[in-house]
Amino acid sequence: MPVSKVSAFGALLRQWRATQGLSQLELALAANGSSRHISFIETGRSVPSRDMIVLLCEVLNVPLRERNALLLAAGYAPLYSECSLGDVVLDNARDVLRRLLDAHGRYPAIVVNRRFDILMANDAATRLTGALCGNHQDPAIAGNLMRLLLSPNGLRSKLVNLEEAVPTLMWRVRRELTSTEDRALLDELVAMADMKGQIGLAASVTQPFIPLRFSSSDGTLSFVSTITALGTPLDATLQELRIETLLAADDTTDRFLSALTC
Repeated sequence: MPVSKVSAFGALLRQWRATQGLSQLELALAANGSSRHISFIETGRSVPSRDMIVLLCEVLNVPLRERNALLLAAGYAPLYSECSLGDVVLDNARDVLRRLLDAHGRYPAIVVNRRFDILMANDAATRLTGALCGNHQDPAIAGNLMRLLLSPNGLRSKLVNLEEAVPTLMWRVRRELTSTEDRALLDELVAMADMKGQIGLAASVTQPFIPLRFSSSDGTLSFVSTITALGTPLDATLQELRIETLLAADDTTDRFLSALTC
């Protein structure tokens, strides 16, 4: 195996270890190995087996798409499929997602990918977006959740709790958009957020949901945003999907959503 491939893997492994805040010894103990072996892998002096790479990825909680990148860097073929949600092989998954969205009834729910592109939406989500910002929306904005929330041409002007919501949203954006190919979108969203140094304030947020409050002709609408991930996906595309749901946080909002369904 060419040394350059092993060195490329070692650099990626070191990067993921640093992301998780683990020392070589801590990673070795979690993987039932030795810090000497981890050191040799990172410097290219030792060639990791495919099983060892999978084990290290499990310990480091590496997403499936990035696991494929690590395997390729070490000279192995990818283990995990990367299908489009529209592919025939994901028909069953797509049907399950549609049923999950529809089961939310009057509560808006959407499916987004790791770049926050809206792939599926229930009727309630479509009706709420139309009620808040009109039916003549820029497709580039309406088709991406974060652009929709942060753009002045989207829902930002309706967002009452900007100082609370935007830093939390951007904290999540920074966690999700970590690859080089995501840089342009990350820069775009950071510019839209325009929080003047406040983006890092959400790092200590421990709430299990994101509170969102929008102004409307019926008064302030209060929601809590919950995020659901698929439990045990073996496809990189499915692992990266998130089901975003807006639940009414008060009776006024509940009545507003009920009226939209009539």
